[in-house]
Amino acid sequence: MKVSGYVCLWLCLFCSACKTEQQSSVPQQALSLSKSEAAAGDTITVTLTNELAESTKPSVKIGNKNAQILSVQKNLIKIIVPKDAETGNVSVTQDGISTLTLTPLVVYNVYIAGTEAGIVKYWKNGVATSLTSNNNPAQAFDIEVVSPNRVLTDVYVAGYEYNAATGRGVAKYWKNGVATFLTNGTQNAEAHDIEVVGSDIYVAGYEGYTAKYWKNGIAVNITNGTYPSSLQKILVSGTDVYVAGSERIAGKVFARIWKNGVVISSSQGWDDYAFVTGLAFDGTNVYGGGFGEPNNKQSTALQWKNGVETVTSNNGYSQIWGLSIVRQPLAGGGYYYDTYAVGEDGLSFLDDDYYHKRKATYWLNGVPTYLTDSYNEATAYDIAIYSGNVVAVGYEENATDISIAKYWKNGTAYSLTDGTKSAEARAVTVSIY
Repeated sequence: MKVSGYVCLWLCLFCSACKTEQQSSVPQQALSLSKSEAAAGDTITVTLTNELAESTKPSVKIGNKNAQILSVQKNLIKIIVPKDAETGNVSVTQDGISTLTLTPLVVYNVYIAGTEAGIVKYWKNGVATSLTSNNNPAQAFDIEVVSPNRVLTDVYVAGYEYNAATGRGVAKYWKNGVATFLTNGTQNAEAHDIEVVGSDIYVAGYEGYTAKYWKNGIAVNITNGTYPSSLQKILVSGTDVYVAGSERIAGKVFARIWKNGVVISSSQGWDDYAFVTGLAFDGTNVYGGGFGEPNNKQSTALQWKNGVETVTSNNGYSQIWGLSIVRQPLAGGGYYYDTYAVGEDGLSFLDDDYYHKRKATYWLNGVPTYLTDSYNEATAYDIAIYSGNVVAVGYEENATDISIAKYWKNGTAYSLTDGTKSAEARAVTVSIY
């Protein structure tokens, strides 16, 4: 999960400008909001100091976008934040008289990348944009949103697309719908994660047997290509590049984290598979999340902090696919970090004619929250936390075993696709742009 930068500076400038503008005129009455931050689809209560006249219906706007009014009761108006809303002042207009908030409502946009019927797409607040056609199968793995000048917004999606001529997958990323090829299709390749830092674009993945990342299209090999290896995540902090993934050596598989090409965290060597699929850094500590199958047993969900491995769940079949840390204040001063890991938990088995299936799950500091029951197979791949909200993305199969791309916001499920074609949501990011 990533949250777009420039937020604090932009808000300070915006709020200052809004206050200066509003101080030049005297509002008809004061107006307050039940929350200062929201996302599309959220419900907000607008409170005025005086009761509204019953003669005409008021209108409410966020910036220049009309909000749907759910109810009006005396001096209270309940509204829904529209999908196309942007950060801006909330205004109430009745009988030609408008009242504005003196500070803007911060509106978050939720971007989700995924695939439906082999077509790469992303959803902004639930509205889909396709990046590939149905000519060649493709897959999306990550999404990043940046706005370097705080005017234009760039949407990056990383993944791969099948090359019919060579019969191989081609690692690539799309910027605002335009594809950049990272490989030529002579070997199977995938791009799993993307990080944009200033004018530099970092992409992690693999080509053939080699785990590698690309900086501005130039490949940097992490492994030597002798055995199958891959990178799942990349994180850049200053001049340091952290990558995470898997490396096979002489019949054993290791879940690993590298810093500037040097291994700083590694699992024991396992027989079947092992991956680090989530990566975070708090300025001092390096966090990893992933899974492995030790000695041909069921998959085990694992986390690492500075190389120290802990078991998150070995509840039959457990995997972590994404990781996020959130800084929290301490009552007496200072701070700590909450760790969110997301994936799947539970063993598929038949019991009393009922087939139990794996559940989409997230763990907060190791404590699980199940997003689905065990009636339908489900997995969550990524997680984002903003303004007190927890959003996880993934899929859940329907009664006919077709996977539906979904997101869960604070535990409530929302479908991105209709269940007629197989689909999944793989990554989520939140931005004010």
